[in-house]
Amino acid sequence: MEYSALKSSLPQNIQILTLEPWKNSTLLLRLEHILEMGDESSLPDTVQLSFKNLFKNMEIMSARETTLAANQFLEDSKRLEWKSTKPHDLSKNRKVNQTTFFKRTYITSHGNCNISPFCTKKIALGYI
Repeated sequence: MEYSALKSSLPQNIQILTLEPWKNSTLLLRLEHILEMGDESSLPDTVQLSFKNLFKNMEIMSARETTLAANQFLEDSKRLEWKSTKPHDLSKNRKVNQTTFFKRTYITSHGNCNISPFCTKKIALGYI
């Protein structure tokens, strides 16, 4: 018999990558969204996933997106802008990965739960 903490199956191209304790009574949960390059399958490029009913014994009450490392809220982060003295042509000899990953990370708060490792005040959720 197999146990799953999930209420229902995740979409076919979504997987749980990480679930671990995090800072300030939080947990880090990363989900990965995998798309095969050149794959003309019926799997959608965009997937919607509700955190509200994700787990059996835990109710997620809110979510706030962060950077992948979960060290900054996304709205507070600023991408670096690199200045170069000469332009580079990146189109030559460019290698393409066979798989594309979409990455998102969230800080969430939740209500009551019955599994002790998950009984914390907040959860950090990563969506990859």
